[in-house]
Amino acid sequence: MKARLVSLTLGKIPTRSHLESKKVRARLLTQLRSRGIFSGFIELQHCDTRLWTELDFTILNNVAALLSIVVQQSFDRSKIEMDAKEMRVINEIGNIFRESCGLLTQKSLAQSVRLISEWMNFAHARAYLLEKALLIDVETGESLELTVRENPFVEVCESGRGKIVNAELTNAGDQFFGHDMALLLPLISKGNRLGVFGLWQRLPKKPRFRPQDRELALTIAGHLSDILYADLNIRLVRGDIPTA
Repeated sequence: MKARLVSLTLGKIPTRSHLESKKVRARLLTQLRSRGIFSGFIELQHCDTRLWTELDFTILNNVAALLSIVVQQSFDRSKIEMDAKEMRVINEIGNIFRESCGLLTQKSLAQSVRLISEWMNFAHARAYLLEKALLIDVETGESLELTVRENPFVEVCESGRGKIVNAELTNAGDQFFGHDMALLLPLISKGNRLGVFGLWQRLPKKPRFRPQDRELALTIAGHLSDILYADLNIRLVRGDIPTA
């Protein structure tokens, strides 16, 4: 087989514009699938018109079977490594709150969010605790009223849904974050809104932010919320927080 272009695509099929730019006239395509899990395609492309033979199909399928195993093993290894990192971060956050014994909730939250920002390769982090109708900055103590709905931290806290700002580069930029990418996540445990935190400005020379990173951040935010909720309950039982 003398195909002039070989394409390996994970998760998507080459677009028509890509094929036209390469003047592809003949394509032979098969899936990359291992243990029933689809991971992409492998494709032979030819710039001249040709008829593919049964031998072509057999060879491509055999190669795809081997590549499917290799790709899936790579995904599995990456997931194991990411899960291990995730557990380390969660354990470190738990240790931060345990050592504070419910006495330094704001400081513990600030330290935890800085830890998350470093782990996720962001330069800046900010966290707010929800107290009545105010969001309190755990670093500065400054308050933000929930009526300021144009503020992205208020928006995320009120909606209970995470938000990514500047996921793609735009000319206009954002009112609050400029051209920096930002990830904002609510802190919610057992249906209770506790606050919100945000990370922004990706560190240079770091891997690009992926959808998997967002899912991991949501998982960590969930664990942080549960730890924070337990810490606040300790303060409530001890009488540090008024019940009324």
